[in-house]
Amino acid sequence: MIAGLASWRPSRLLRDASWISVALMAPETVRGLVFLALAPLLGPEAYGLMGLAAMVIAVATLLLRDGWVTALLARSELPDPLLSSCFRALAMFAVALIPAILGGGWLLGHIFTEPLLPVIVAALVPAVLAETVAVPARAWLLHHRRSRDVALASTIAAMFAGISAGGGALAGWGVWSLVVFNLSLSVSTSSLLYLRSGWKPGRRFASGGIRPVLAAAAGIGAGNAVLLLEQIVLRSFVAAVFGTAGLGALMLMRRVVDLIAGATSMALGRASLIGIARYPAGSSDRRRTLVQALSLGLLLAVPPALLLAVAGEAAVVWLAGPEWTDSGPLLEAGALLVLALPLNAVLAQWHYGHHRTGLELGLRILGSLLLLALLPLVLVGGLTGVVLAMAGRSWILLFCRLLLVYGTGGLPGILQRTRRAPAVISGYRRKRTGRRCTPPQG
Repeated sequence: MIAGLASWRPSRLLRDASWISVALMAPETVRGLVFLALAPLLGPEAYGLMGLAAMVIAVATLLLRDGWVTALLARSELPDPLLSSCFRALAMFAVALIPAILGGGWLLGHIFTEPLLPVIVAALVPAVLAETVAVPARAWLLHHRRSRDVALASTIAAMFAGISAGGGALAGWGVWSLVVFNLSLSVSTSSLLYLRSGWKPGRRFASGGIRPVLAAAAGIGAGNAVLLLEQIVLRSFVAAVFGTAGLGALMLMRRVVDLIAGATSMALGRASLIGIARYPAGSSDRRRTLVQALSLGLLLAVPPALLLAVAGEAAVVWLAGPEWTDSGPLLEAGALLVLALPLNAVLAQWHYGHHRTGLELGLRILGSLLLLALLPLVLVGGLTGVVLAMAGRSWILLFCRLLLVYGTGGLPGILQRTRRAPAVISGYRRKRTGRRCTPPQG
């Protein structure tokens, strides 16, 4: 990594990461500002209720949008028939998921005795459809190095959604102002992406070409499904033990972490994936791109992590009010998450760029098991123990990814050394005893 730092220049990777970061940070920044602006008016309970509804809506962003965008960007070419086929397939998948989304909202509302929750989930269904059908236009813009247009569309949509949510809050809509924000953000972003790209789905359907994309998206979606299931279990656990107010405090911590590091990490990972896809497999250019992305991620993560650890508690009380005092220690512990997020994002995209979706799925499953194993920290630290469990999981996964990528020969080298282990041990024993093993005769 030191050698990579010596040859590092603010090149195409930095430009792509900058614009993709703007595209991802614009809605997150406005979402965070709206969160903090409405926090004194709504209180932790309302945000806990919205956090439960967000679990159901995350189906679209994790299973469909993120997986398909990553699978499309990993390809060297994106012909129009392929994108048109993806558009139709995504529309069918989104419509097929609507009954499951409505059923999930009703189930959560019944479990936590929140009669308003199924209504909120049903109102957010158009956001699921808008996020899903915008995938081809988003991938087209990013593939053609027009990340600036994605940033512009996201910024304008976020500003419009923020104004809509602010107007709803002033009108006394309460938690429904957050629903308006999510609907406005998804629908306006989808519309602007198609306007900026000028791309329209054609009539040709490339059934053969879509199969590799579908397979890659399914592998990535499986990993995201593990993450989604993990979030459902975690939020349900927090809501059952600490109530919706405790879940709201955890959501505030997560929102702040995503605000200062989440979007940047996703952008850096996406930019590194685009950079890796430009070079042939096994080339030194791919390794150099990886080193640049990891170095940049580390440089971007250290200052906000230190700021969060030092002034996080005072800032949340000053901005959101004394009702959110419980979020202060959570923010201080969240600094550990900020440090690990960009590095994990870059290494995960490295695996996707080398078609190792199965490996990344295994790491996701391992991460969920680690989180469950570390949750007993709640008995010692309360809500802070939940954040420490999340941070511990992230750092263990970071170590595993670094070992798989930078171990001698990567994963194949590790497996080869594992297969050679019995022979090495046998040779060591012969050296200690001074005897030689002769092969059997005849």
